[in-house]
Amino acid sequence: MNLAIMASIVKVLHIPKIIKYGYCPAYQVVRNHWNKDYKPGPYPVTQKERDAAAKKYGLLPAEYDPYPDDGLGYGDYPKLPAISGDDKDPYYPWDFPEHKRNFNEPVHVDADMYGEDRYNVSFKPRFSLLYMWTSFLGVVGGFFAIYFFMEDKKIFRPVCKLAFCKTIADECQPFLQRFQTSKPMTPYLFEAVEKLLRYLMNRCVKPDLMKCTGPKLLSIDTKKSENLILSKNIDIGFATKRLLGETAITVTERQKLEFIHECRSMLTTMIAKLQEKSPLKQKAVRGLSSLDPCVIQHSPQLAQKRFSFLLEELNHANIINDVLAENAKKEYLHFCNLKKSELQEIFRPCDQFSDEVGLDTIYGSFLIGEANYKHLWEVIKICLVLSHGNATVEGGFSVNKSLLVENMHEKTVIAQRHIHDEIQEAGGIKNIHISKKMLDYVRGARKRYHEYLEMKKQEKSEKDKKKAEKRKLDIQVKDLEGERKKLMMATEEKREAIDVELQELKKKQASLY
Repeated sequence: MNLAIMASIVKVLHIPKIIKYGYCPAYQVVRNHWNKDYKPGPYPVTQKERDAAAKKYGLLPAEYDPYPDDGLGYGDYPKLPAISGDDKDPYYPWDFPEHKRNFNEPVHVDADMYGEDRYNVSFKPRFSLLYMWTSFLGVVGGFFAIYFFMEDKKIFRPVCKLAFCKTIADECQPFLQRFQTSKPMTPYLFEAVEKLLRYLMNRCVKPDLMKCTGPKLLSIDTKKSENLILSKNIDIGFATKRLLGETAITVTERQKLEFIHECRSMLTTMIAKLQEKSPLKQKAVRGLSSLDPCVIQHSPQLAQKRFSFLLEELNHANIINDVLAENAKKEYLHFCNLKKSELQEIFRPCDQFSDEVGLDTIYGSFLIGEANYKHLWEVIKICLVLSHGNATVEGGFSVNKSLLVENMHEKTVIAQRHIHDEIQEAGGIKNIHISKKMLDYVRGARKRYHEYLEMKKQEKSEKDKKKAEKRKLDIQVKDLEGERKKLMMATEEKREAIDVELQELKKKQASLY
């Protein structure tokens, strides 16, 4: 203890020797009264004092405005406007560029808060404070309102709605999958869309309105109740009817009618959207259906009429000229007038539900090289090229879209597709039996993952070794081939020299006789 006290006394006595007075900031502050330059003076009362204070801080008298002398002010220090660092000119030659300040420049009393890395006083929010508070209170209040309103409402599985939606989806799915192919399928589009639209309209539209065909289906307004059958007669599907009958104890007749009315609303909305976006409106799509083998074989007159529509559209779009259109029309008429057995033989390999043989192959194998159909082939070739799309890429997206994420490895994609197929094979995820073996396998997934990474690391290392060895062997083989080439060239030169010498000797020998 005594030693510690003595050591402290010795250090204090040596302070004058340690400190160099010329370089000590504390000494300079106390000796030269630096603090007085930064200390505000008393609050200016008279105009003369205000002018003196303005001059002191480098301001004009008209610009000078001190803080109120209410006990919380800052003496004669001026009340400056709040300007953030972001609002100051970055190209001005500031004395302190990092702070955008000059020497002897008065600053705002809260300047520490207005730096470029801090608060920006000039920032204008996108929405007003009233708008933000209204939105916040509206959302929170809405949550509370829903909570109290739904307190006495029972939650149940909407099995009937799911069954109805599944019925409609099952009918639409073949249409969507059918056109996910690399073949030209636009010639089949008109009939397929008409069939789908007719299927949906038969469920809710009056039968007497369904006698029309083709584009006339688009003129039926499903928003008008006089065009629809009664809600209780809507065809909601067998599965939905069965499930709706099983709920007879817990669901009232009124609720059933409300549900059926919702189904009708869904059908009418879906039909209206199909009518709005339907390709049946396009004459070109209707004309392309003239290349459908079924239309040519069973309705040749209808096929000729639609082919005329197609030629008109192509001619109006300046894709083909008048002469080509006339010649193609004549050749198409001749093609449709072939014997039925000949047409059946031509279109026998064609199957619109298979990727093996498409219309391009069928028409190409028959028309290419035929002088009587050269103009027809030119038109068909244009139409089939127009109908090609990204079907090869898009095929399978209806399943993969829910599985794929960014940077997914190929093995992971294949594994997820296997899992998806197995679940579908089992009849749904609810039919999967989770056994103890499966649980143990899942628990050890992390360990197997690390083992897999280690295995891949070893495989990569071995692969790199093989590559290095192969590269070394390639260099050796290349060197040996170079040496062999050099030897062969030297041998060839020596052989040529010997042949020349031999020829000269033979000539000399012949001259002696």
